[in-house]
Amino acid sequence: MTNDEIQNYIKNLTWDKVKDLPHDNNRISYINISGEKYDAYLYVVIINSNKKTHKYFGYEKSTHFIVSYTGTPVTHIDEYSQDLLNYEYRIICLAIGEERQIRIKEGDMLDIVKKDEEFYNEGSSTFLKGYAPHKAVKRIIKEVPNIKEITLPAKEWQNMERFQTRLVPEEPGLVAKLKLLDEDSKGKYFRDNHKGVVALEDYHGKGKHLRYGSYHTIEMAVGSKYTKELKGKLIPKNVWKGIDILGIEYLADADNKRNDEDARVTTSTEKALDWCMRVMDTYKVHHTDDMIKEYLSDCGFRNAEMQKTFWPKLRVWTDEKKRVSDVPVGHQLVDYHKTKAGQQRVLDKKEEWESDSCHCLILGTSYFHNDWEGIPEIVFDLSNDELLKKKFWKIFTFHKNSDAKENWPQRLVIIEKWLTDLIDKFSDENKIIFDIESLPYSSPKETLLDDKKAA
Repeated sequence: MTNDEIQNYIKNLTWDKVKDLPHDNNRISYINISGEKYDAYLYVVIINSNKKTHKYFGYEKSTHFIVSYTGTPVTHIDEYSQDLLNYEYRIICLAIGEERQIRIKEGDMLDIVKKDEEFYNEGSSTFLKGYAPHKAVKRIIKEVPNIKEITLPAKEWQNMERFQTRLVPEEPGLVAKLKLLDEDSKGKYFRDNHKGVVALEDYHGKGKHLRYGSYHTIEMAVGSKYTKELKGKLIPKNVWKGIDILGIEYLADADNKRNDEDARVTTSTEKALDWCMRVMDTYKVHHTDDMIKEYLSDCGFRNAEMQKTFWPKLRVWTDEKKRVSDVPVGHQLVDYHKTKAGQQRVLDKKEEWESDSCHCLILGTSYFHNDWEGIPEIVFDLSNDELLKKKFWKIFTFHKNSDAKENWPQRLVIIEKWLTDLIDKFSDENKIIFDIESLPYSSPKETLLDDKKAA
């Protein structure tokens, strides 16, 4: 749904439109979310209270919509909570996606919603780290063509503070190469090909501009017999307002966009990867976030390069970073399925718990949709008459990767509900009690030495 469609839907939403729709624990999804992987969802709550204020709009960071979360308005939380207890309500999922994308959708609409007396919302404090600076970048890119071009002596451009974006301060031999082009063409090459210097006007105060790009061209032009002046643009403060250092670096790297001009050293894959990693770390975004896609595109990288080069490397970098953060110092991951030692660890655990009254299952949690790879094994064992005589089932789970570990608590809610509902349908003599527990994700290194021998 577009923002306009969402706005229209929630403003015209009435209890009569949703009261008879199929729901799961008061939850209805306006869109098909079955099997989809997401970090967050956008939702609206409607309460059948016949009060003027009876709706709430927001977002929740979660990997599953069907959970117990009902929203937390800041100003009217007590009234809102009481109304949820006293009256019927429905929670409707309007959009899913990465957290930053969903927060942007929420933030774009809160100024409208908070002015409507039907909504409990009164604030628009959905601050999204990285969103405002990126909006400034997009605003600059859009407005630069409309800014009046000026011409200044090369020395004047040189005297402005320079923003350093390259991994090295100066590309070896490039200034000398540009001087040869200038002399051979008697200045014509740069009159025809130089895009122009760009600077953020008054960045460090009145008359103290910050320039990015064209460093080597400026260095060539200072003292040149033919290219004594260079064209350029000063971006007004009202256009660049809100930008941060990563945003300026974005502009500088995009200024070095790859093209057919052979007199410039364009943004390298190594440099672009470095920027992407720092943005992911600073703004907490995925490697496929729109911010990163737009940056790579503006630097001249094609979609095929993103798929083949950038996504795999950024995904590995993310996994390694998560793995380090998930494992305490002095620990290492515990294996339960890859090595002989890991497989034996599972067998030993099963033997420890299996008895005449207890059945033990040990299952991995590395799944990424509503389905779980452990379900077939549970269903198979539930169809075994001998196992059903054991009235207590102990189910251990182990996490094969950090994503599975992070998302398991929300998914476990669904698994437990499914299993409870299934067992409730059994006859009284076949009903069992089950308990699900996660095995240790990491352990002190000295306790896992045998793993290396059995790998």
